[in-house]
Amino acid sequence: ENYVSYLQNNPAECENLAKDMLISVTSFFRDPEAFSRLRETVLPGMVKELQGRPLRVWVPACATGEEAYTIAMLVDEAITEHGEEGLTYKIFATDLDRHALEIAGQGIYPANAVADIPPHLLEKYFTAEGENFQIRRSVRERMVFAKHNILKDPPFNRLDLISCRNLLIYLQPFAQQRVITILHFALRMGGVLMLG
Repeated sequence: ENYVSYLQNNPAECENLAKDMLISVTSFFRDPEAFSRLRETVLPGMVKELQGRPLRVWVPACATGEEAYTIAMLVDEAITEHGEEGLTYKIFATDLDRHALEIAGQGIYPANAVADIPPHLLEKYFTAEGENFQIRRSVRERMVFAKHNILKDPPFNRLDLISCRNLLIYLQPFAQQRVITILHFALRMGGVLMLG
């Protein structure tokens, strides 16, 4: 009761509590096998079926953006590999944490954060900024980072791919089922849901 009272009178403590509760754990190519499968078995067919329309992806609970940028690199590679350079894509990456979203939007990461990126992708998609690396503007321009509460805010729609890999394990079963229903609604017919 004392803590609730303290929260009511100290907005800064509310922000500290929210930061403690929001777990922003992410990395580039986290779970390489999952991304390898996405690259080899999902994206080639998806790119072929676009027929000129943009590929639409949503990454809820994106934290500081590493997973969203990983998907962006793989989508870009798939478009190039299949001779579809005229195709475009848009990645919607959302989170509750404004500070994490600011980091994601800048796309600047320390050397240890990019250590697991294959060297050819690091060279192609990043530029060195002192001791840090920044994802190239051509990729950042295809990203939309936004504050979004998946349980309360309207979802995106007509999506080809949703990658929801860092969220469901932190929710109770009722909330998990609600999120799955929302994700199902957001996918276009034949869209792919990547969980983890």
